[in-house]
Amino acid sequence: MSDYVDVKCRIKLKRRIVDNMLKGKVELIASDVIVIKNAYIEITGFASCSWNLDAVYIMFPKVYPEDTVVKGFQQFYYTRHALCGGEIAHEHKPNEAYKFKCYWPSRLPGTWFGDFGNIEYIAKVTIKLDNELDVYTHSQLIYVKFRRHLATEKHLLFEGRVDVSRNFFTTKSIGNVIVSVWLPISGIAAGQSLPVICSVTNHSKLHFGSLIFVLTRIDIYRSDTPISLVKTVRTDVCRVARMVNIHKGKYDFYSVLQTDTGTIPTNQFYKCTCCQVIYEVWVSVQGAFRRYRSFGYPNIDTPGIPVIIGTKPLRNFNTYEITAEIFKKMYETHLPVLFDELPEDQRRYTEFGKATTR
Repeated sequence: MSDYVDVKCRIKLKRRIVDNMLKGKVELIASDVIVIKNAYIEITGFASCSWNLDAVYIMFPKVYPEDTVVKGFQQFYYTRHALCGGEIAHEHKPNEAYKFKCYWPSRLPGTWFGDFGNIEYIAKVTIKLDNELDVYTHSQLIYVKFRRHLATEKHLLFEGRVDVSRNFFTTKSIGNVIVSVWLPISGIAAGQSLPVICSVTNHSKLHFGSLIFVLTRIDIYRSDTPISLVKTVRTDVCRVARMVNIHKGKYDFYSVLQTDTGTIPTNQFYKCTCCQVIYEVWVSVQGAFRRYRSFGYPNIDTPGIPVIIGTKPLRNFNTYEITAEIFKKMYETHLPVLFDELPEDQRRYTEFGKATTR
């Protein structure tokens, strides 16, 4: 810039993204009148991650020792828009603002800071004066909110289901247990509840005493330098434990998993694979007694059912009344039925099928 002109720049964004349009303005404050030949703004989105190796990795012919730093970087978005100037130069007043707007894909992730990686956006303003000698640039980190409108993703209306069959053995077969988990919908908005139904069909001699319904967030980080690796961090968003009494037969159980309004939406933008956030629902069926020899406490963990979490709901349904009603039944205490021990003569009658005493 010329020595006698001082220019300051500030970028402001509107917090809400309406109709897939990101809107904002660039404020330019100059100490004197300047003639701008061309001015434009560039917005770049990038994801980066890094962590230390916890073990030695061998990728022939190279060996990567423990504590080697692996990194990943990916630029997944770029847009450029003119602010003023062009064919006709623009005379800038000492204090003037220039509005801009750009298309914003619905699945584009917002600004996010994870344990081992970040998703960030940088806005850069470039100003070229009419004298073709002075160029002014200004770069600034901008905060972009998550936006994922599930109403545009009708495929999430499909139900989700997973079935697990497990056989238990010792020296001989103990039996078979089948666990089925069903979701009525595959996508919810942050702050909504997700109902879950679990069916357990027990054809074995095992006794199960508890169920755990879990909604888990999985942060995925992918490195590319100096080695390609994938690191995952699992965080439980909601866990609902229920005491049950499962013997032989079929049992159906119901639960509701609650999310907060601050839950981070799912990040599945196809160009942003360096840092991703996904969710899944799974159920754990746990044994009641440690008496099954080498099995200890037997348990069955179902595979996770993918669930999409957005910012706008796919379907509005009243979950609070259902949640209150179900949780009341879920935590209701059932007292065990106790029987007095049979007398000696009655026990013999039961064992041998006839009375042996008078």
